[in-house]
Order: sequence, then C-alpha cells, then structure tokens
Amino acid sequence: MEKAEKTLRQAIIDKCLFMNTSGLNQGTSGNISVRFEDKMLISPSATPYDRLTPEMIASMPFDAEYGTWEGPLKPSTEWRFHFDILNTRTDMGAVVHAHPTYCTALAIARKPIPACHYMIAAFGGTDVRLAPYTRYGTPTLSDYAIAALEDRTACLLANHGSIAIGEDLDKAMWRAIELETIARQYYMTLSIGGPVLLTDAEIAETAQGFSSYGVQDDYKDITADTPQEIKPHKAKIWAMDEPYDLVVIGGGINGTGTARDAAGRGLRVLLAEKDDLAQGTSSRSGKYIHGGLRYLEYFEFRLVREALIEREVVLEAAPHLAWPLRLLLVHSPEQRPRWLIRLGLFLYDNLGGHKRIPNTESINLDQAPEGKPVQDAYRRAFAYYDVWVDDARLVVLNAVDAARRGAKVLTRTRVAHARRDGDFWRVTLQGPDSTYEVTARALFNAAGPWVEEMIGQVAGVNSSKRIRLVKGSHLIMKRWWEGEHGFVLQAPDKRIIFVNPYFDDLALVGTTDIPFQGRAEDVAIDADETTYLLNILNRYFHAELSEADIKSTYSGVRPLFDDDAAKDASVVTRDYTFEMDGGDNRAPLLSAFGGKLSTYRKLSEAAVDRLAPYFLNMGSSWTKDAPLPGGALPGTDFKTWFKTFQAQFVWLGPNLARHYAGCYGTDAIKMLDGANEIKDLGLHFGGLFYAREACWLIRNEWAQTAEDLLERRTKHALFMTQAEQKTVADWLDCGNVP
Repeated sequence: MEKAEKTLRQAIIDKCLFMNTSGLNQGTSGNISVRFEDKMLISPSATPYDRLTPEMIASMPFDAEYGTWEGPLKPSTEWRFHFDILNTRTDMGAVVHAHPTYCTALAIARKPIPACHYMIAAFGGTDVRLAPYTRYGTPTLSDYAIAALEDRTACLLANHGSIAIGEDLDKAMWRAIELETIARQYYMTLSIGGPVLLTDAEIAETAQGFSSYGVQDDYKDITADTPQEIKPHKAKIWAMDEPYDLVVIGGGINGTGTARDAAGRGLRVLLAEKDDLAQGTSSRSGKYIHGGLRYLEYFEFRLVREALIEREVVLEAAPHLAWPLRLLLVHSPEQRPRWLIRLGLFLYDNLGGHKRIPNTESINLDQAPEGKPVQDAYRRAFAYYDVWVDDARLVVLNAVDAARRGAKVLTRTRVAHARRDGDFWRVTLQGPDSTYEVTARALFNAAGPWVEEMIGQVAGVNSSKRIRLVKGSHLIMKRWWEGEHGFVLQAPDKRIIFVNPYFDDLALVGTTDIPFQGRAEDVAIDADETTYLLNILNRYFHAELSEADIKSTYSGVRPLFDDDAAKDASVVTRDYTFEMDGGDNRAPLLSAFGGKLSTYRKLSEAAVDRLAPYFLNMGSSWTKDAPLPGGALPGTDFKTWFKTFQAQFVWLGPNLARHYAGCYGTDAIKMLDGANEIKDLGLHFGGLFYAREACWLIRNEWAQTAEDLLERRTKHALFMTQAEQKTVADWLDCGNVP
C-alpha cells in the first residue's frame, strides 16, 4: 500500500473517531468515504472506530462490477449512496454520513432546514433539502440522496440522519459540523415562534462573498491534531458566538478530569490554565493511585474505599500509563504494632474490592530476597500493592480526551476576571497575545492552591471554606536495591514514607508534609526536608545515603481542605468538598476544595453531577468504563499489546519502543506513521528524545517550551545533559516545528 493511500485511510479513521468525540455521531452508525484515484475508500461495517487500522478500510473500485469490494472487512452497509454520490458528483472527493442529534431530530420531524442563517449558503442554495424516507442501504435511498444533493453539498435523510459532501475530507467534515450547528439553531428557534428567514437575494449575496471566505479551507486549523489548537488564543477560536456551558479554571488533574467528564456529557466546555497543564501540584505528587493506608487510622473509610476502587478504574483506562506496584511495608514495632497493621491491610484488601491487584502477604525479611538491603533490626514486613501512574501524563491525557470530545483547552491563559450578567458569567481571559471575553453558563473553580483567590479576587464572591497549603517534597536518587518493588517506611513521627523504583535505575523518595506560606509558584525543597528524608532512609537501609546520592528533587503545594485548623498538617483530610454559589437566576460558580490524585475522577464526576440542575439535557456519568487516549488495548493487557507493538517497530530497539508505548499507548502508532527507520524520527536531541516526538507533543498535547517537553510530557530531562536540554530550547526558539 503506497504512503498516500495509507495516510488517507488513517484520515478516515481519525475523522470517524472525531465524529464520536465531537458529538456528531455515537457508536458505529456513521460512516465516511473518500475518493482515491480510481476507487472509493470507505469505513467498514459495524467495527468500533478505535479498533480500526488503515488496512481495515474497505476499497471499492469505480470501474469494477457494481458492489465489488476489497479488504478484510465488509464496507459500511450504506456503501451504495457513498459510491453513487462519488460516482455522480465528480466535483466531490468525500462523503460524511452521521446521526447528529439536531439534524436527526429535524429529519425525524420531516423538516428541511430553510434559510434561517446566512451560513445555509455554505451548502450551495437557499435550504438544506430533506430526502424522503426509505430503508437504509437500499438503491432507492441512494437515488433519494443524490436528488436531494443536486446542486447542494448537504442534505437530511428522513427519519435517519445527515449527509455532507466536500471536495476533500476536511471540507466534508467541516460541512457536517456546520450543518449540525445550523440544525441546532433552527431547532431552538422553533420553540420561540420560528425563525425569520433570509431572502433568496440575501443568501445569494452571502454565497458570492464565500469566494473569499476562508473557514472551509482552514478547517484543518481547528481540529484536535494541529498546532493552531495547541495555541488556541488565535482569533478564529473566539469567533464562535454561542456561550460556553462551562468554563473550567485550572489545568491540573481536577480541572482536566472535569473538563473531560463535562465534554463527554455534551456540554460545551472551555478550560483555561494560567501556566502549562500539570505545572503545579499535579506533576509533583508521589505518582500513586492509592487508597491511603494511613487514612484508615483517622476513620476516613469512605475516602479510602473510593480511592481503592479508583485504582482498578485507572488500570483499565490507561494500562500503558499505570500498573500495580508491589510495596514492602517494613515493620517498625516502635511506630505501630503488627496487629494494627494487619487490621489496616485487611481492610485495604476488602474495602474496595479488586480484580487485578493481589492481596497482602506477610514477609520474613531473613528469608525473602527483598530483605537484603534492609537493616537487621527490621525482620518483618507486609507486601501489598498500589497503582503507580505518571501523574503529569494522566493530566495531559484527560485534557487530550476532553479536546477530542469538543472542549477547548487553553494553556498560558489566565482567568483575570469573572462577573455575573444575569444567567451568564462574563469571563475575561488573558492569553499570551491578547485579552478576550467569553460567556459561560457556569464556572468550575479547580484552581487548587489558588482556589480562594479565584473565588474572592476574580469572581468577587465570599466563601465559608478554606484550604490549607501543605508542602510535599521528593528526592530522586540512584537506586540501591535490586528488584521492581518499592518500600514503605514508618517515620518516627508516624508518617509514612514511600521509596519507589523509578525508571530502570532510579528511586523516588517522599514525601514530606510541612505547612506552607507564600506563593505556590515558588515552592522548593529545603535543607531540613532533605535531612528528614535521608535520616529515615539511613534508619532502615544498610546503604549509607547522603546528599551526594541525590540526582534531583521536586516539591509541590497540596491544597488540602481545612477541616480543622487545630490539626497537624500530616493529618488534615485528603478528602474533597465543594462550595456552590449561585442559583435563583444567578449563574453558578462551583469550587472544589481538597482532593488528591487518586480520587480525581470521582471528584470530577461529582462536580459535573452538582451542575446537572443547570443543564437539563446533559448526559449521564460515563468515565468509569472509558479508556483514556492510547489506553484502548485488547483486554487492557499492556504486556501482550507491547509485544505486538515491538514486533511492528522492531527498528526502534527495546528502550525507545518501551518509552513510546508507555507514554502514548496506541497513539504511538499514529505518531510513528510513515517512519521505517531511526533517521525518520528526525533530529536526535539526546537520550531517547527525537524531533518527531517533540512535534507530536507540540501539535497534540499543548507543549510549548523545553520544560513542557522534557519534564511534564516526558521525563527526558532526567537522562539528558544540560547542553542537550539547551539544544531543545534552541530548536524551539528557531521555529523548527514543521
């Protein structure tokens, strides 16, 4: 298969996925076809889009016997009208058929779309015709569709759906989106007396103006895989006059999770983050989805149970990004008695239920190889499991999924001011270049350490709740033990310290819990924290560890809900709560206080549920069983899938293949499309970092700076010299992104 055809086949898959995530379609009921040389390429019948590969797209030659097809899967059951339209309309190169809500509602009501909006001219006339009803897949339906499309580029199918055609696939998809937008507007006017229609002359004048109108040719600029979407402060993003349903403030885990949930329920969502995604707390965690074993001591059973259940959810949603990690809790009798630990671990095993995570077991460190690095004073341990996850990538994948479902994600864009205007919020956004105002029906404040600032200074609202800022610091060190297990150590102050394997030969040690005052942006580890963590390590391990063994550090500020000002920072609840301001014809502001990485999805789900009374047509919760981008692996089995991936890209070598697979899952295949050898990856910056990956991150994941690329989207910075990292910054400064 030649490269051009393979690229076009992949484009069909991408647009099929886009139809579902944008709300144009659900399931596999929509279908797409494209003209390629002397044949039609068309999506296959009844195959989930996320399982398609370019080879599965069916091919139907124009010059063969009618109905002849080639491929491993049958063409869509609607192949007839696709084939006949492309055969008849030689000026067109693609057909998009879907069942979007408003187009389909009008089709069911047998209502064509009249000249209710000047954009009706984009479809070639003064209306969008309605083809009569007949059964799907029949020759008669094909005839009806062709007649309805005569001198037009879109039509409705009675009691069925819509068809949009275009000179190429991008224009066909743009028309499909525009058709659904106009259908929605027309549908809404019918409830308030009907539209005032434009005259034929007014539509003709608009059509003449389209000769210099650029939006159709610019359709690629507003899709999710282009640089313009990565820098969404461009003027065209703001040209849409319909209010947003929800503006989310904050691009951490709670903000992106909520944007994803809301977009998937059909809300029109905008997320604004003043810096980069996950730049604050959400990239500076212990990198665990865990129940919180020590929270059982404070009787926070609901929180622990919820978090334990979420371990399994994350394993299913992102098997490339998360995996069970075996932890040895070394028993220190002077901290907690064994019976208390046994009881806690029994509850840990049984509170939330688990399918993929093994039960706790007791370990004799005299006999087990894991006991070798541990000092002789500690001879008993308990082995249990929690789930390791790349926290920053979890944030980014939630944002990517939100964008694929229609949300607008704006980084480097600050919410400067918000004011109520009746049932709406007027939100002032400061982007890198300009200041803009958008309108929203609701605000969700997920600003983390800045949540109180957003309530009082930005929105001008009083709050009865408070947060407490707590600093947590981690050390990254050379690993001093063998094996892929970690350790849990009880500190003299009864805190728990995690010592985890990190990449092939590093260890991640943390965290501290210290009250913090000051700017959250300025947080950094101090000498006392370093000494505290090293002292705990040297208390338990034979190795004599010092500051010389520290490769790097990071610190974050956790915004904990202040449930009791008298509590020590280490025992303040990690649970979350909300505060709602609004109602009675006042647009709602919902603010989130507290929470943790482990329960982000439940917090997001609960937040959107709290907003449900303001959006009566909003869909129900859906994220529990939905994979994150790259995570739709067969059987959610990463190891088996990785073997297939590695065999497909054997030229990558094991280390690079593991990096791409672990970061991007199935999206790695898209990133590597067209590459057949290492030189196809472009400029090598150092370590495992090549220009192709950098371009992918810039185009698809909002990365703009070297820090975005090397520290949050990936961890390449740990394995590159300062000179190599500067090469990345210089490459960006020179505008080398193709």
